[in-house]
Parts: sequence; C-alpha cells; structure tokens
Amino acid sequence: MKLGEVQRAIKIADAYGKRLCDDKNIVSRLIAGYPSHGFVIDFEEARTIFPSVRFVNQDEAKLERLLFHLVRNENDEPTISDLVEFTKQQENNSEEVEKNITLTTEETKVETTNNDNSNGITKATKNKTAAI
Repeated sequence: MKLGEVQRAIKIADAYGKRLCDDKNIVSRLIAGYPSHGFVIDFEEARTIFPSVRFVNQDEAKLERLLFHLVRNENDEPTISDLVEFTKQQENNSEEVEKNITLTTEETKVETTNNDNSNGITKATKNKTAAI
C-alpha cells in the first residue's frame, strides 16, 4: 500500500512537472533528485535548473513581509485564503460600480440629446455627473 501511495505521488508530480516545463530532464531532476519536498535549492542551483530565476525587487520584498503572517498563521488571525476571498469580493464590487457608472453615463447621453439647454448640459446630467 505504501509503494502505491509513493508511486501515485510521483505520477502526480510528473504530471504537474510536464505542465510547467517541456524539459523532461529538469522534471526528472526535480522529482527524483531531491530527498524531500522541503529540501532547499539555493539560488545558484536554481539558476542552473530554471532560466528565469532572479532576486526579488524591493516592492516584492515589501509585499512578502506584509503577507508573511497571513501565510504563516498559527492563531485565529486572517489567512491568505481570507485575503483571496476579500480580493474577489472587492473585484466583484468594483465590477458592479463600473456597471453602474456605464449605465449612468449611457442614461446621461440619452438625456443630454433629448433635453439640451444653452450649454449642452441638462440639469439631470449635472446631477448624475455629481453622483459619479
């Protein structure tokens, strides 16, 4: 049973590796060349395996420090999944606001063409513009 579990894990790793990289030698090296998933590959070794390895920039380092406690959470504080859910909610809210602005803008265009005053702007248009 244990051998079956290990073989499945290797097949899963191989399948993901093939999706991420076309070089079979690199995939094999990553799957079989290290004793555990937690084995650390240093920067120099990573550069020999991956073509796009680089050091983080200052903004990325700041972001990592800000998010660290969300990923390494040991208490009842918000987790990274909470952050992802919050971000999705914010995106949905933003999309709703954009829809409302678009609808309001389209309504304003219709009213402007139907009720022009001397300067081309209607009272209804002024009110809607202020609401936006």
